[in-house]
Amino acid sequence: KRQVLVDGTAYLFTRSNRFASSPLETGEGGFISEPTGDEYMSLMAQGDRILSLSDTGVLRLIQANPEEFEVLGEVQLVEGKTWATPALAGDLLIVRSETEAACYRLPTDGGA
Repeated sequence: KRQVLVDGTAYLFTRSNRFASSPLETGEGGFISEPTGDEYMSLMAQGDRILSLSDTGVLRLIQANPEEFEVLGEVQLVEGKTWATPALAGDLLIVRSETEAACYRLPTDGGA
C-alpha cells in the first residue's frame, strides 16, 4: 500500500516518486519531498515511525513528521524487484522479491 495514516496525518508515496504528508484535520501544511529515486514504496505505520520498502528491496525507517521527510535509517533487505507489500507480525518483518524471500526480527527497544 502506498499510504498510511499516523496521528491524523496521511503519508503517501506519489506517482511522481515523491514522499508526501497531508494533515487531514486542517488540510494545511505538510510537505512533498524531492524525488526519492524509487519507482514504488510499500508503507506501514509503526508507532510514530513508518517502515517503507522500496521496489529495489531497501527498507527505510522514516519519522512520521508532518513537516519534513526525515529518514532515520535504511538497509538493503532483498535483491531483485520488490513489488509485494511486506508482512509485519509482532516484531517479525517478512519481505519478498522476484528472486527471494526473507524474515527479519525488528528491534523492540525503540532504536532505529
